[in-house]
Amino acid sequence: MLLRPWLLYYRHRLLASAILSLILVCAAHVLVSGDGPLDFGIFWHGFCGCPVDPSDAYFLLNLPPFLALCIGLIFGFMAPGASGYAGGSQVPGGHFKALSRFFLTRPVSRANFFFSSQIIAVTAIAVFPTLAILMLIGWLRLVHAPSLEHLMATIRVMPAVSALNQHATVAQVLSAFSAPRRYLAGLSVGVCAYAIFSSTRWLLISPDKRVNVLGVFPIFLMFAPIWLIVGRHTSNLIFLAPRTGTPLTYLPSTLGIALHFGIAAAIIFACWQILKGVEL
Repeated sequence: MLLRPWLLYYRHRLLASAILSLILVCAAHVLVSGDGPLDFGIFWHGFCGCPVDPSDAYFLLNLPPFLALCIGLIFGFMAPGASGYAGGSQVPGGHFKALSRFFLTRPVSRANFFFSSQIIAVTAIAVFPTLAILMLIGWLRLVHAPSLEHLMATIRVMPAVSALNQHATVAQVLSAFSAPRRYLAGLSVGVCAYAIFSSTRWLLISPDKRVNVLGVFPIFLMFAPIWLIVGRHTSNLIFLAPRTGTPLTYLPSTLGIALHFGIAAAIIFACWQILKGVEL
């Protein structure tokens, strides 16, 4: 019952995240197994018989972190309804302040207000990418689509999977290329992105002007060209995913995963401390 009002409030973001996850997963399957961007027959019995491209393995490995990152941005950066409050758009960040003050004046505890949104966002980041992938695989198995064999052949390009026999189960394949670790890596990237971009809302309501300046930094990350340059050369470190040219034996490091979770936890804790001390 405590989460129900917040589920209603975040319903648009939940719906957008679910639809986007499914669209991106289907688009990835079309790009990997299709004969072109409009080859939708691969979701049924149509298949071009295209040979396996080893570079597609990088595409598949980067898909889960990318999905988690997108959902983290949706929950962290979008603020639906914020601009509708009086005085919200007259000063930089005013709409964030107006929306936060609106909720803080409701008859609900600050802990419920703060942590409910965190629970919903982290759950969406953890569930929607996996659910979208399972839905695609389940549908392809249900209709006996030949493109599923091509998809599995692409995964077998990875050395750890190529050692398995041709009749290996899905569980054996997932275990061979360390799916749990890759899942945690993608989850840590999404949660970290969410924590960074959602911090704007809390940093801007702080009475300390120096803290307010930090609230602009996540917005800067969205539009700064240097972010693309840094991301391209340090994708293994930032996104915990291999870029083209990296050996397919690459695995996200335990330290990298722990650092992402640690940074996210530190940001969320700092934002909670700010919220507890805010006086309206």
